[in-house]
Amino acid sequence: MIVVSDCAHSEPGDPRPSLDVYFSRPSLVHEYVIYNRAGDLNYQMMGFNLTVYDQRSEQVLTYSDQLTQPLKIYVIKTRVQVPVSRVNLVINEYPTHVHQRTKILQAALVRSGL
Repeated sequence: MIVVSDCAHSEPGDPRPSLDVYFSRPSLVHEYVIYNRAGDLNYQMMGFNLTVYDQRSEQVLTYSDQLTQPLKIYVIKTRVQVPVSRVNLVINEYPTHVHQRTKILQAALVRSGL
């Protein structure tokens, strides 16, 4: 089992935060587990994209989060039978559906006088 224990935090305002994990030796990976941040900012993981590359830098897996609510833990199982050398995680900092929901909430607060 290979465990990559890393934490990434982007600069505020980064339009496309990302994390790249490079394997020292290409390895078969059957499951990716991504732990979301706790608290009020957990929505920022929504809409993330995970792309996996083999040792020739060719894409062997692409996963796009389509959920409408953030999860604490994302588990992505795969049947890819090719050794993996790099994993790229791109986070859309403000997914459209979250941004629209925030606008609606802001409009409701303005109307209520808060």
